[in-house]
Amino acid sequence: MPNNSGNTGEHRELDDLDPRCPGVGETTVGELNAKGEVIETGPPCDQRPKIDLLFVRESAIAGPYTADSLAISTICGGPCSDHRITTGTVTVRVQP
Repeated sequence: MPNNSGNTGEHRELDDLDPRCPGVGETTVGELNAKGEVIETGPPCDQRPKIDLLFVRESAIAGPYTADSLAISTICGGPCSDHRITTGTVTVRVQP
């Protein structure tokens, strides 16, 4: 997969097909860390790090899957975290 050709294992990260960075997905952090310092962009896709992940066992995937990194919540009156909201969907096969 582009940008992550050395990836191995039994799980898929649910946004690995995201066109912003195929094989990795989009960043899951904001522009500033908890100390208010700028988080730099970098390889492989000139974006901030991806540190929040949604995994599913590849052998259980039974259809399309997707995930997204949304804006940081501000429901608490300002940024509630330095992590973006991560959401995803996948249909899985249940094995007895």
